[in-house]
Amino acid sequence: MCAPFKYAKGKSEHPLTTAFISLQKIYRGRDVTIFEIRETLGQEGTPALIILLALPFCLPISIPILSIPFGLSIVFLGRRMLDGQPPQLPQKIGERVISAAHFDKLINLTIRWWIRIEKVVHRRFHLIGRARWLKTCSAWLIILNALILCLPLPIPLSNTLPALAIVGFSLATIEEDGLCFIFSAAISLLGAGYIVSFVLLGKIAFLRYFGII
Repeated sequence: MCAPFKYAKGKSEHPLTTAFISLQKIYRGRDVTIFEIRETLGQEGTPALIILLALPFCLPISIPILSIPFGLSIVFLGRRMLDGQPPQLPQKIGERVISAAHFDKLINLTIRWWIRIEKVVHRRFHLIGRARWLKTCSAWLIILNALILCLPLPIPLSNTLPALAIVGFSLATIEEDGLCFIFSAAISLLGAGYIVSFVLLGKIAFLRYFGII
């Protein structure tokens, strides 16, 4: 087992950039479990692991094969984050194997996205960013959006919007970025409203098609 990554401050490179590149080097070309990724990211790595699991779903495509196990993983990690505890997962989820091909795509995509994101996320809006309730509120909203991510909905953007919110709340926690929290809350509300509207419109269309209404 690899030694946990250390989140050293004061480096020119963002700690998460170093963490993700480290994962890429360690597990390139081999199958990996979620437990192994968690161990490599270390005890401080809960938000980083959440970002890694959610980022692939930020693209406007549906990935039903991974959305359920990854979504459940984020739910459990969000619960640990809420309690201020180190990242921990149930055995059945943690031992799930991600194939070498899937992991290579996952980590490459994560690094590409993260290099863009790190340039715009930073500490600001201190009234919100440093508020005591920020981590608690972010953790609850991460859990709620992860539950939506788990749903096998055949709806466009049903993965994308909750995943964007999850990544945003994790970043707001890490960077104490109040503006990122506000943006993520707006995305979360938009996503919930969009899915509910889509389901209701689908129900109405179904009832009209069969002449029930």
